[in-house]
Amino acid sequence: MMAPKRKNSDAGSSNIPKRSRKVLPLSEKVKVLDLIRKEKKSYAEVAKIYGKNESSIREIVKKEKEIRASFATFTASKGWLHRFRNRFGLRTIKSTGEAVPAAEEAAATFPAELKKLIKEKGYQPKQVLDCDETGLFCTVQTMAHSERTFIAIKPDGVQRSLVGEIIKRFEQKGFRLVAMKFMRASEDLLKEHYNDLKDRPFFAGLVKYMHSGPVVAMVWEGLNVVKTGRVMLGETNPADSKPGTIRGDFCIQVGRNIIHGSDSVESAEKEIALWFQPEELVDYKSCAQSWIYE
Repeated sequence: MMAPKRKNSDAGSSNIPKRSRKVLPLSEKVKVLDLIRKEKKSYAEVAKIYGKNESSIREIVKKEKEIRASFATFTASKGWLHRFRNRFGLRTIKSTGEAVPAAEEAAATFPAELKKLIKEKGYQPKQVLDCDETGLFCTVQTMAHSERTFIAIKPDGVQRSLVGEIIKRFEQKGFRLVAMKFMRASEDLLKEHYNDLKDRPFFAGLVKYMHSGPVVAMVWEGLNVVKTGRVMLGETNPADSKPGTIRGDFCIQVGRNIIHGSDSVESAEKEIALWFQPEELVDYKSCAQSWIYE
């Protein structure tokens, strides 16, 4: 007579973590390698983190050279999106038209340009998406209202207690404050900022004046904020500024026109990078956005 099969009643059996059968994407495999090589984690520790067998982790390490080479030259592969389309019989319909030649030179310089762009604009990691093995191509946010400008309230604006009024105007317009610092700018910083005016006779006096007292440096963000910001400031010469503009309402002479604003998107990028570190630019979601933009 055969004995009945013994049921597994080990108290700890239900606590044994189930191993994940999900294949790790290329980016995660690189992270596994970094945990082992750079952070000196053991195979067992990494296996526990990813819910994998230790042998799976060893297999990844065994193929390290191949994985890192593939990651360095990564292109979107036929991953879940490809399988999803096949499963449900979905087709891609392409619209025909005049062929456009590939910009080979631009493609070659893109990685370096992207790194430079991230540094200059101070993008946060969540704004730069890497859709590994999804078949989707996402890049840095290009929403129109993410344009940024550099605004600085000069020593005369600070001394005349106009800081709050100026900030109020930009806020009421609907622009978003991304960064602000109250500081006394160094002469080196000011010389770099006004470098395009270095050959003008008033350059030395301008630097001396801007260094004479504290300034408020700010970064504002919004749709066409560079162009609109310049309109809000008024003309360089307050006498030519219309009523309702900052200089038209509060200034009399050019040498005391209380505020600076970037005159182009390119200038804004350079000035923001000069006055602020990337980590000083705060990325956040404003609850008023949906009431400002359609």
